[in-house]
Amino acid sequence: MTLNDLTVLNAEINAGPYRFAIDFYGVARGEADAQADAIADPSDFALVKRTALLAAGLSKADLHLQTCQTKEGAFHAVLLVTIGGAEYVLDHLVDDALKKSDVDHLWHI
Repeated sequence: MTLNDLTVLNAEINAGPYRFAIDFYGVARGEADAQADAIADPSDFALVKRTALLAAGLSKADLHLQTCQTKEGAFHAVLLVTIGGAEYVLDHLVDDALKKSDVDHLWHI
């Protein structure tokens, strides 16, 4: 798995047919009685990416869900992927896979 492969996978899943509950219902997912299958939140994107990478042969040990806050202060979730000793962020807010050190989020412990 290369950095380019991660970027392609990230962009493809980000472009998926998902809509956020806040856009669909006007309230956050947990506050809505979601009836549609195409409702997603950040952790859903991360889990879909994790499933795809496991199917592609990556180890569970190299895939981690990470919560954080965006620079705007919004609660967020991403997938961290370790390849070649480097840790990359797959985020639905950007299509490129980026080194964790290059992402401007406040990481939760």
